[in-house]
Order: sequence, then structure tokens, then C-alpha cells
Amino acid sequence: MVSDVAVALCRNSSVSKPVRDEMIVTEAVISNGVRQIIETAIKNINKVKHQQQQIQAAVLEEKKQQQLKKIAETANIGEKKWTLEDLLEHLEPIEWEMMDFPNLVLETLELDQEDLKRVPQTITEIEYYAFREVHAVSFNSNEQLTDADILGKLDNLQAVNMWGSGLTRVPESWAKLKKLSFLGLGNNPCLRDLTPIRQMTTLQYLDLGCCGLKSLPKELYHLTQLVVLALGGNAGIVIDESLSRFSKLKRLALNDCELEQVPSSVYTLSTLRHLHLDNNSLVSFTQDVLRLKDLVQLTVTGNPELNFPKLLSRMENIRQIVVDDDFNIARTSFSIRQKFKHSSQVQNAYGSIPLAPV
Repeated sequence: MVSDVAVALCRNSSVSKPVRDEMIVTEAVISNGVRQIIETAIKNINKVKHQQQQIQAAVLEEKKQQQLKKIAETANIGEKKWTLEDLLEHLEPIEWEMMDFPNLVLETLELDQEDLKRVPQTITEIEYYAFREVHAVSFNSNEQLTDADILGKLDNLQAVNMWGSGLTRVPESWAKLKKLSFLGLGNNPCLRDLTPIRQMTTLQYLDLGCCGLKSLPKELYHLTQLVVLALGGNAGIVIDESLSRFSKLKRLALNDCELEQVPSSVYTLSTLRHLHLDNNSLVSFTQDVLRLKDLVQLTVTGNPELNFPKLLSRMENIRQIVVDDDFNIARTSFSIRQKFKHSSQVQNAYGSIPLAPV
């Protein structure tokens, strides 16, 4: 590229043509040299910048890995390494108290309140090396326990109780538990994915109390063998007509659900024997309550505005209507007065459904 100065000189008639030509060539050579120097400098600068960026990225990645390592180390601090011998010390035949079922003696691994973050992998060694079958497991009150996938390998498992753990999902491997009849997952407020439950068609007892449910999960629709269903403590849950699917239910817990009226689908459960409606905002019962001909116990503590219609006297099988201790039984109809019991007179009056070793 020829400069403006060179062009001006070339146009000057006092400068001879050979001189002008030599000046143009010289200027072009100088311009090309400068351009190459500038281009080389720019390339070097970009190269240095790229190298600096790579170094910064490497430093950031190393810091990230160090942070992840610290997090992993922190998570494992204090976590016990469970050997087969350790587990065998917690494995013994235990009688389980299960309402509406005969108490069962099950070979039970009980690790309640052990600060577990995962179910010990060595649990599978019990059958292979100790020649003992695990029929039930109890991992209650392990608030950080989120990994329980290994339980899917216990073919003879009949009962799982994980009240108050950190579960966010039901492990897919549990769908293989073809003998599972009793599943207690109460007080797992972060539990969201229930997909594998739809394949647990042998379930007879299911506790999903205090799990943050807002409706009856569709994953339960195939559980037609359910005898006990606990949904208490799910504030604001909407119970629709799908509840009618559970035609074999004998006990239903809907305590602490912020109900203002008894869901109409409850009245379709003709086999129901125990109905827990404590701590809601109920006012009365409709005439459909008479459809619950097998009902023997109704618990309604914590419903201060609830009225009891005389038609309850026509429910011949009902033996207990459990109310608050300060409820004035004398203001009820004489025909049903003898059926009332104050909560202090009745064990488990508030509808808590235990699934636990005795």
C-alpha cells in the first residue's frame, strides 16, 4: 500500500520518472514490512491471550474439582462403613405391629436413626454369605438417606419402612420386589417420583402421609389390593373419585389434610372399617355416610365445628366415635351417645398408623 506522501511526490513534475518509480517501490516495501510486523504482533498477542485463557480455565477446573472433592469428603465424614458382621448384629426376628393384619414375625434389619446416607451395599451379603433371608427393613429417621436402590435386590423383602428419610424418589429397582406387601414412606416431604409403585401390585399397606401430596397419585391406581392407605398430613390434598378404585380398603387416614368436607368418594368404600379424619375443618356428614355399613371406628378429633347428625345412630356396626377430651358428649343425640370416646381413652386415636417393630 503506497502512502499519501509517495503519491504526492509522484505527482510532482520536478521529480524524474526513475526517481519516482524507485520511491514508489521503496514505499511499498516499507508498507509491507510494517504490515507484516503488525500482523505478527497481533498474532502473538492473540496467542498469549489464548494461552492465558487456557491457564485460567485450567485453574478454575482445578478449583472446581477441589471443591467437589471437599463436598464429597464432607458428605462421607462420620459415615460408618457397615460390614456384614455389623449388619448381622441388627438382624433378628421381630414381631411387627400392623393394624388390620395379624402381627407378623419377620426377619428384620433395623437401622433406625443411624445417620445413614445410603442403604449399606453389604445388605446383599446377608443371604449369600450368612444364609439368612431379609424379610423386612426399617430405616426410620435417617434424614439424609437418599440412596436405597440396593433394596431391589432383596427378593424376599415383604416390608419396607422408611419414615422420615430423605427420599426424593421411589427407586426403580423396587419394582422387582414381587413379595412386598407393606410400604411405609411417611414424612418424606421431598418425595416426588412414585413411578415404580405402579408395579407393586402386591401392596396391601401403603403410608404416604406427610409427603406433600396435592392429589391422589396416579401411580397408585393399580394397587387394587390395598387394605390400608395412609394419606394424613398432606395439607390441601384433593381427593377425587379415583379413590373409589380401592374397593378393598379397610382403613383410610385423611387426618391433617385441611378438609372442609368428607370427600364424596370416601363414602363409596363399602368395606371401610376405620376412618381417620382428625385435625381438619369438617362441619358435618352427609347422608351418604350410611353407605359405610362396615365402619367400626371413626376418629374426628381436632374438628371443633363438627356436628353429629342423628343418622349416625343407624350405623349399627360403629363402636367408636373418637372426639377431643373437651368435647361435651352430653350435647349429642342420646341414640349415639354411648358410641363416643374421648381421645385419652383410645390408643392411636389420632389416626397414626404404625408400621413398626413392636
